[in-house]
Amino acid sequence: MKGASRNRYGAKTTEEQLRASGLSEDLIRLSIGIEHPLDLIDALDRALENS
Repeated sequence: MKGASRNRYGAKTTEEQLRASGLSEDLIRLSIGIEHPLDLIDALDRALENS
């Protein structure tokens, strides 16, 4: 999980670019693969606990 302002499509972005894209500081980007659903839930729980 990454905050939108820290990384967008692998490139650093400015505040102006974020606003122009409709993204905000409180947006969370969640990328999910084809893992088992319970593995995804466990990983998400751990990420939220550590944030």
